[in-house]
Amino acid sequence: MIKGKDLVDAFITIGPYLSRIISKDMMFCVTDREKFLAYFPGEIIDVKQNTGATVPKEDPIHLAMDTKQVIVGVVPREAYGFPFKATVTPILDDDENVIGCIGVGLSMETEDRSIHLSNEINSFMSDLHQNIEQIVTASETIKGNVNELTSRIQTISESVQQINKVLGFISKISGKTKMLGINASIESARIGVEGRGFQIVAEEIRKLSDESQKTAKLIQTLTSNITDGIKTCADSVSHSLESTENQNEILQKITSTIQELRLMSGELAKVAGSL
Repeated sequence: MIKGKDLVDAFITIGPYLSRIISKDMMFCVTDREKFLAYFPGEIIDVKQNTGATVPKEDPIHLAMDTKQVIVGVVPREAYGFPFKATVTPILDDDENVIGCIGVGLSMETEDRSIHLSNEINSFMSDLHQNIEQIVTASETIKGNVNELTSRIQTISESVQQINKVLGFISKISGKTKMLGINASIESARIGVEGRGFQIVAEEIRKLSDESQKTAKLIQTLTSNITDGIKTCADSVSHSLESTENQNEILQKITSTIQELRLMSGELAKVAGSL
């Protein structure tokens, strides 16, 4: 196994070719205990280090060399303008002494954008879900109002039926009254002069009967129009109620789909974050 200075030299030699081998934008550095022996920036990912420059005290390279541990961390976009995953590995000699370090920075631009897009999708789905819930609530209110209207229409329809029954009774009375007037008129004519007063009463009875018949027919026409209007209104209400129920079913399906998309978006964010 290659160790020590030979390993350092080997990394410096292959450094310029690593990004092509990995097929991902990356930066790579090799250090000794104090300074950068080599630095190879990526196409975009570049922290502007210089070969020969001293390794900053706050750099994780020192922690890796002091602990002889591999240090892995994600550097956010806010630090350098691009996100990347940093891996720092100490280099040991044959006696297990740390003589330097290699640092690799792999671009996480794709992963970062995936997470950002996933969060935006999740936010959009959340807003859409709230809007649909409001629509469902409004739809339920409309459904309640339609049911109430249906009940009132039924009450009015029953009242019209009662009016028609009363009209039938009035027509029957009117017919009997008219017959009574005719009989009274006949009787008055039979009596002669002495029955003139009775004749006047008979005439008034006939007039009252005729007016009652006319009024009954007029009311019957009006109630017939009301009945037709009620039927049309009831049909419209029935269609509205059916449409509302269908709309609720569709909205429930959309809500279910949104929930599935939110779960998928969450899984996408997890996958992107684990890369």
